[in-house]
Amino acid sequence: MKKLFEAKNEIPVIKKDAKNPFFKSGYATLSNIIEVVDPILRKQDLFITHVMQGNSLITQIWDGDKALLESRFDLPVNGDIQKIGSAITYAKRYNITAMLNLNIEDDDDGNGAKKTEPELISKDCKVYMDKINNATDKTALKAIGGELAKDGKLTKNDKDFLRNLYAEKDSKLK
Repeated sequence: MKKLFEAKNEIPVIKKDAKNPFFKSGYATLSNIIEVVDPILRKQDLFITHVMQGNSLITQIWDGDKALLESRFDLPVNGDIQKIGSAITYAKRYNITAMLNLNIEDDDDGNGAKKTEPELISKDCKVYMDKINNATDKTALKAIGGELAKDGKLTKNDKDFLRNLYAEKDSKLK
């Protein structure tokens, strides 16, 4: 995971490079996201793969022959190949963005239909978020990491989110 944390520290804010004409909003395209993150991941010998499994797109970040992170995006069932292709591109973009916790300028290509952050994150996760955000030194942060490792109530998504938050906080502390 250290390589992934190193790569994450180098990834800049991703710029919106496309417009959604129906909702008059901007978003970062998949090709723009890949253009920014792929060279940074490659410097750390990391790479991203996408595979379909039933109606789900599975995205993985790999270090050699070991998958470090995995994200699943369930696609809508639809017989229209154009819509399926668009949904796959959308799923790739959102899986990469979530897994790397990318900072994209106010991305709302989901057009406000998605849940707000408090609805997406469990109460247990919020407790750890506050602890991590309020940690003042690496010793305190390490103790929180120990608590996290033992907590059996957190979902996989909560743990993935908290790992990223932990790594960001750790990189900022002296």
